[in-house]
Amino acid sequence: MSPTSSPLAPADAPPVADVLIALYIQALRTGRGWTRRDLAASLGRQPHWIADLERARRPATAEDLSTVLLRCGIVDYNIVRGLQAWLMPSPDPHTLTDRAPGGDERLHLFEYSASAIRLCAPSQLPAILRTPAYAQALKNAAGDREEQVSSGSRLLPVCASFLVVLDETVLSELAGSPAVKAEQIAYLQEIVERDEVRLLITPKNAVGFAEQLCELTLYDFDQPLYVVEQGHPTYLNGPPASCHSRHQLITNALEAAADNDHSQRLLTKYLKRFRRQLTGQGAARRDQPHTSAAPGGATAATADLPVPVPSPAASRNR
Repeated sequence: MSPTSSPLAPADAPPVADVLIALYIQALRTGRGWTRRDLAASLGRQPHWIADLERARRPATAEDLSTVLLRCGIVDYNIVRGLQAWLMPSPDPHTLTDRAPGGDERLHLFEYSASAIRLCAPSQLPAILRTPAYAQALKNAAGDREEQVSSGSRLLPVCASFLVVLDETVLSELAGSPAVKAEQIAYLQEIVERDEVRLLITPKNAVGFAEQLCELTLYDFDQPLYVVEQGHPTYLNGPPASCHSRHQLITNALEAAADNDHSQRLLTKYLKRFRRQLTGQGAARRDQPHTSAAPGGATAATADLPVPVPSPAASRNR
């Protein structure tokens, strides 16, 4: 399948809660190295019962879900109750916001269940591409604000096609020190060079929407799954009209993006910028006046030394 295209959902797509529960059960089972027969036998069920759950052929009941989750080691009461709440009737069965504990870990598992991923990030570097230091810098920058900042612990999924469309504004507004920024850009270059990700960059603010939007093409389902990440992840599937608008948003962003070579030149440009800032900071520190201990343990600048003027690079980093 071309990374620029993906199937659109049929009109009779199952409710998104059924799809998410199916993916989660499958991920938990395979993560433990169990076959469907293994899990079914431990529950006193037939393998086709597990297969039907994992393909959303039959909706799970609250009791089914609790039994399977507990057998797979999910013993946190809040997680079990939060996932059971997904099964309650909804006025919009094709939209679900995951507010249960462990949402970031579930999203990671869903990404690993995909055969292809198209991700458009116009306002912030996706958690899946962050270095640990950059993830921490984002947390520090968020402070006491209400929005959640992902831990950045999600690993790159193993799939046939992983495409990221990134707005150039994200690169120019990375959080943290110049060292953290330079490390983050170098990491992006590294994963692109290893062919793990196809990364394309659009001109600043060219995408036209603020939310991060991800399209997952799933192995066992005919319809793509869309994920909007703004705090808690929101999942969407459903009839063609609903899916088409989101499919088109990502496709339009892809068409606005620079080609591979130009995108890599942009990464190099920002890496050089942050390394210059880092060099400027080092020079500014070397130029700081010598301080001596004052009475009472305080420090005072040595007299008659001029106050150093920060370099332009250091000034820009303030």
